[in-house]
Amino acid sequence: MSDTSKIHKRKRSLQDSPVDLSQMQLARRQVERLRQELEGIEETEKEMKEIMTHIDKLERILTQSKKQKYSFSSLGRKEMVLMGIKRGSLCFNKSITPIIDPEHLDRLCMEVNRIYRHVSMKTGARMMLDQILLTIADIICRENPSYFAAILPELRLAVGDGVMIKNNQTQTEFWLTGNTDYGICTFTDAETREIIFTGALADILPFLVGQLVLIETKKEVETLMDYLPEATGQAIVMSEATQGSVRFCLSNGQQWMFCLYNKTERVVYFSSVITLGQPLSNQKLQNLVDLIYHLITDTADLLQNPLYTLTLFPEHLALLW
Repeated sequence: MSDTSKIHKRKRSLQDSPVDLSQMQLARRQVERLRQELEGIEETEKEMKEIMTHIDKLERILTQSKKQKYSFSSLGRKEMVLMGIKRGSLCFNKSITPIIDPEHLDRLCMEVNRIYRHVSMKTGARMMLDQILLTIADIICRENPSYFAAILPELRLAVGDGVMIKNNQTQTEFWLTGNTDYGICTFTDAETREIIFTGALADILPFLVGQLVLIETKKEVETLMDYLPEATGQAIVMSEATQGSVRFCLSNGQQWMFCLYNKTERVVYFSSVITLGQPLSNQKLQNLVDLIYHLITDTADLLQNPLYTLTLFPEHLALLW
C-alpha cells in the first residue's frame, strides 16, 4: 500500500522562477541575532561558525539567480547598482506660485506644532503627513472645483511574484513587490470614486488627471537617503504601469526629499533635504504645501518642467550608490 500522504515536489532549477532574496536577508538577520545571543558559549561556538559558513554559501548561490525577487523594503544600494539605476540631482526653481490661503496655513501650522509637542516622532511622522495631505486635498478641491482629490494609504503597487524589471546588460530579472505608504492624486469624474479608492493600480490610472505622487514615510530618527533605494523601487514599479516618469518623495515629517524617476534613461533624480524645523514657521510650511500641491496638479512635461532642473551626475558618480 503506497503512502499517499507523501507529496513529491518536482525538482526545479534556480532559474525556473524568481528567488525571493528578501527571505534570505530575513533569515540571515535572524541567525545573526542568534549568533550574538550565543556569543561566548563554548559549546555552541563551532556549530554557529558552521551555520554562518553554510548561510554565506547559500546566499552566494541564490544571488547567482537570473530571477531575483525583492520586497521594496529589502532593496538597498547594491540592488540599485545591479539594476543599473543611475542617479542625478533635482533642483527646484524659486518661482513657485503661492497657493495655500492664510486660514488653511494657520490651522495646519497649529496642528503640526501640536503634534510636535505631544507625539513621539518615532511614530508621529504619519500623523503630520495626514494633516499636511488633507490640507492639500482641501486646497486642490477649492482651487479646482471640477477636481476631486484622493489620498490612498498603503497603496499596493505589485502583488504575487511582483513586477519584473530587467537589466538588459546582465540579463538579470528583478521581481519587485509591495506597497507604498501613500499615493495622492486627482480625478474629475465623481462616478469613478469607488474605483479610485478601492481599485488596483491598473484600474485607477486611466481616471487620473495630473500626477499620482508616491510618498514613503520614515521615523524621524532615520536618515532619508538610506531609504532612497526602497522608494526608488516603488517608483520603478509605478513607471512600468504608467509607462512614463514618476514623481515621489520621502519624509519623516520633519524632513522631505523630492524625487523623480526617468523610466527611459533609468535615472532617479533627488533633491536636497528640506527641513521644516521646530517650532514650525508659517513660511516654511507654506513653501512645502505649495510645492507638493504643484507636483500633484502639474500637467507639464515631467522631464522638461519649469518647476525644477534635472541634472545627471557625471558618469563616474551616476552609479556610485
